[in-house]
Amino acid sequence: MTYDALASTKDSADIFYIDSGASYHLIPSQGGLHAYQKFAMPIEISAANGNKIYAYSSGDLRVATLANGLESEAVLQDVFYAPEVHARLISLGKLQRQGWEIRIWDGGMELRNQDGHKVADVEMVNDVYLMMLDVIPPEVALAAWARGVAGPTHEELIERLGAVALVATAKGPDGMRVTLWTWHRRLGHPAFKMVLALAQSGASGMVITDVPAVVPSLDACAACVAAKAIHLPHKEGRSRASEYLERVHIDIVSPMPTKSVGGREYAYYVVDDYTRAVHTKPLQLKSSRLRVVMTDNAHKLSMGEVREICEQDGIKLHTTVTYHPASNGVAERAIGVLTNAARALRPPGFPVG
Repeated sequence: MTYDALASTKDSADIFYIDSGASYHLIPSQGGLHAYQKFAMPIEISAANGNKIYAYSSGDLRVATLANGLESEAVLQDVFYAPEVHARLISLGKLQRQGWEIRIWDGGMELRNQDGHKVADVEMVNDVYLMMLDVIPPEVALAAWARGVAGPTHEELIERLGAVALVATAKGPDGMRVTLWTWHRRLGHPAFKMVLALAQSGASGMVITDVPAVVPSLDACAACVAAKAIHLPHKEGRSRASEYLERVHIDIVSPMPTKSVGGREYAYYVVDDYTRAVHTKPLQLKSSRLRVVMTDNAHKLSMGEVREICEQDGIKLHTTVTYHPASNGVAERAIGVLTNAARALRPPGFPVG
């Protein structure tokens, strides 16, 4: 088998090259493989320059693609893990053998999976077919690594953990007895009076060791000042709902600069108009019954599959004024509060990403 050796950079982590000369799908990291199977013996692969590289395992690779403005999932089957390959390669011949349909035109190609579903339009760039794909990692990847199941090397694990957002937990006999300032930072930088109210009547196991005579304002925290500066709120020209779930506001934040351990980089927000209760769910894709949905005019929320689902289930889909996201102020405000708190959690000098 031969393949074209292509140089990769850190910025090309989600770039896949479609290679007509490759006999196998090849990737340099096994962290995203599903149904992972290690080979009894490494498989030798001949490179175009005469060198030999080796594949050590295989599995399926789930990816998110964008076609006709709609996001969907696709599965690349029997993908080989070859750490010495310098780019992510998709074998055109193997796609055809696996039942994919390839339509080639001048300057590009169209890929359809075994069900005839259009997966992607691929452009030719500098005589090379390439496309951007978001890899969806296995849900139990980190747990499997911790149990010693075959997985990435120690160096690969450290590299991946350095590229995802993590959480920390305070433990120990004195973990619940700390200063007001510490509780303010632990809880995501809420108002100091809210922290005091929680400690006094709203939460158990929460002790503030230095209750002040005068409650400080938010400008006492430099992180809050830097992260929570916002425009004045947009006043909506409508009445507020009179009961729970009469009207909800939804929005999707995408993409976050750093993926979570589970590979999620989007967040789905739902705000009840009556109670202002907020529900949020991390998502791997931008891809849930309600009576009225209020959203902005983003195509991912107001067109395509979302509109079809609403029409099928009898859900009223209300959109805001075009190019005026502030019209969906309830959802936008909820996003602002939570993302500002996340930014404030970063210690001084910590990189934005």
